[in-house]
Amino acid sequence: MLSTAYHLTVSLLRNKYDLVINAGIAGSFSKKHKIGEVLQVQTEELGDLGIEENEDFLSLFDANLLENDAFPYRSKKLINETTITNKAIFALPQVSGLSVNTAHGCERSIARLRQKFDADIENMEGAAVFFVCLFQKQAFVEIRAISNLVEKRDKSKWNIPLAVKELNNSILDILNEF
Repeated sequence: MLSTAYHLTVSLLRNKYDLVINAGIAGSFSKKHKIGEVLQVQTEELGDLGIEENEDFLSLFDANLLENDAFPYRSKKLINETTITNKAIFALPQVSGLSVNTAHGCERSIARLRQKFDADIENMEGAAVFFVCLFQKQAFVEIRAISNLVEKRDKSKWNIPLAVKELNNSILDILNEF
């Protein structure tokens, strides 16, 4: 997230863009989203920025270090309100994202995330893009293809090539709509 935030900020300060497209792969917290499915992320939360207190994890909001609605957050979430007129983007199912610094593969930590957050997918840079674009008043969209389920780590069940193929096809469809 740090690298994404830095490089995106520098790019936005140097250039003007009509739309930032954050495209990547993600893990799904549920079997509802199939491997290879392409989704549009509407909200992001930070899944591991906070404090451990005994056996609990407290987000910055829970610890009262950040107000729930302190810009750019609304009710503890980063929310994309970019008006989408692109038919290919508009057609994608909308989901909520959880950005983390550690891709989860331990049943205990996954259970904690599911209990604490109402996220559909897990990724590693979405919140950084939301954060920077909201501050810069930059139109943006986050597109993710599911490469795996967020479960006990078993890479034999992953399909990154399929996710990347489907993501690339969707990005081409999106670009063809402009």
